[in-house]
Amino acid sequence: MPENEDRLSRMEEKIDKLSDAVVSIARAEEKLIQLGTLTDVLFKKIDDMNSRMVELEKTTAETKAFMSGFNKITWVFVSGLLTAIAGIIAYNLWG
Repeated sequence: MPENEDRLSRMEEKIDKLSDAVVSIARAEEKLIQLGTLTDVLFKKIDDMNSRMVELEKTTAETKAFMSGFNKITWVFVSGLLTAIAGIIAYNLWG
């Protein structure tokens, strides 16, 4: 009888260890699922940020082109204005 009890006790210990192992595997699986979900969310956010960055680069290029043209027109206007003022002054002085 004591042999059977010892054997039964060892079997119970092994079953307990197996049960603990199954619980650990289940926890690991849950963590992997959570990490997979988190990875999907992060990839979506990165994709969204990439799209926004491309749009921002396009807008910046358009603004740069506009400002370049505006800058040139402004300098032409200022140069013409200064030339006209210099001409008026010269005409009044030597005129």
